[in-house]
Amino acid sequence: MEGAANDALVALVARHFGVPRRDVTLVAGHRARIKRVAVAGDAVTLAEIAASLYAAAP
Repeated sequence: MEGAANDALVALVARHFGVPRRDVTLVAGHRARIKRVAVAGDAVTLAEIAASLYAAAP
């Protein structure tokens, strides 16, 4: 089961950003609680989606 949480994170990020899983890369934090991911795609569109996610945060 090692890596299951990372796989779930990649799937979640891909779903929220509307990109295929192959466009989401776990850059850092493979074994840590804090993760860094990279999402490939149109930078403007991804920034807008990220801004909307941050705006929706409690």
